Amino acid sequence: MSQPADITLRFAALMQELGVAADEPVVVAVSGGADSMALALLVTNWSQCPDKNHYVTVDHGIRGKQSAQEAQMVAQWLASRGLNHQIITLHETAPKSDLQAWARDQRYQVMEQFCQQQKVPYLLLAHHRDDQAETVLMRLMRGSGVDGLSAMTKRQEVGERVLSDGVTKVLRLRPMLSCHKEELVAYLKDLNQPWVDDPSNQNDHYNRVAVRQFLCEQSESADISKRLFETAERFQRVKKLLDRLVDDFFIHHSILHPEGWVEFDLDEFKKLDEELALRVLTRLCRSVGGQVYPPRLNKSTFLWRQMIAADFQGSTLSGAKFQLAKPRFNAGALEGQNLCVQVVREVGRLDAQRSLDDDNGAMPFMWDNRFLCVLKQGLSDDLRIAALGQKGRILLKDRFDEKDDVWSLPHNVLEALPAVWQGEALLEVGLVERGVILESVKFAPLNLLIKGSNR
Repeated sequence: MSQPADITLRFAALMQELGVAADEPVVVAVSGGADSMALALLVTNWSQCPDKNHYVTVDHGIRGKQSAQEAQMVAQWLASRGLNHQIITLHETAPKSDLQAWARDQRYQVMEQFCQQQKVPYLLLAHHRDDQAETVLMRLMRGSGVDGLSAMTKRQEVGERVLSDGVTKVLRLRPMLSCHKEELVAYLKDLNQPWVDDPSNQNDHYNRVAVRQFLCEQSESADISKRLFETAERFQRVKKLLDRLVDDFFIHHSILHPEGWVEFDLDEFKKLDEELALRVLTRLCRSVGGQVYPPRLNKSTFLWRQMIAADFQGSTLSGAKFQLAKPRFNAGALEGQNLCVQVVREVGRLDAQRSLDDDNGAMPFMWDNRFLCVLKQGLSDDLRIAALGQKGRILLKDRFDEKDDVWSLPHNVLEALPAVWQGEALLEVGLVERGVILESVKFAPLNLLIKGSNR
């Protein structure tokens, strides 16, 4: 194992591998545990612009005063080193079940928003090799497939985040993923830097803690962790290949419309191997359907069997509606086709609403996990953004001639567009009308349809 002094050189090489220069600012997630404290000090040693970096601690309030006290302790440690530290306190009510997953999702959400506000695209996370081994084993126990066993990646691009100044994405970076926890602890001890021991890390009620204890109890613990880490790397290579094949299908046999709907060649879809076909359906549900997580495998498989049958007409899955129809334009990937599959947002399951105020004008925001919206500033406080719906589509008849291009869109596509409402009055519709309230609207889903544009 490397000596503590060596890890600083390795860290610099790992950051270079991730494509981040030492003179670029970063945001560092710091819980106060040994892993994140080591990351904070490694960044400090590596960076050539320390005044531009941000060190962020998220206090969920789950453990009451104790977590707040720990956050303040981290603040004191980092302040003593002259580092720019912020505490973000959450006021959301924690769920009674799946607490750790909720806390993780909340952390990511607020830290990525912080990155956007600071116009810094790099979010550094302190996951290491032992974390990766635990993740692989946990997912193996759950019966995960290729994607699950790929576990965490060193570089994870989180959707498309187009900002006016050119910052386009928030990147979750894990530069220490190949490092052992023991190395990080030794590094902190070498610098006489204390850290926080979270008591929840000893609570075997949580699956990850139980898996961690199981691995530590094995006589060949280090070798097992190494093999699990290498397993994740192999599955990542397989996943990358499968992702590219799915990309190829969408590139050559589908049309993605700017209003956030897709048409694809059913005959070509039927030629796909089952694994690729299921991945195509999953991509469509997450992108067009606005879903954060993929649909259950048994439901995807059921839809796939429906679609390869001769009598398929339409079905729904995980927020997306699949319907057999004539192509809107007989050109491009669908030239010469009489029928195709149209995939649109399932309007009946769309309940995304957001109150609009002047603060929203400063930053882009996601609506329904599908559209990136930017508002004009100086708006009144009684506005909201919600789906156009059937009611709004009917109101559009007073604004557009029956021969206008807007009516060439399928009705359920129109009804799923973001619209600005004031009470019951329809003020503006994204991608159809724009400029008075909506500065811009772009289909930029949280989960992209073609991942090649996200690599």
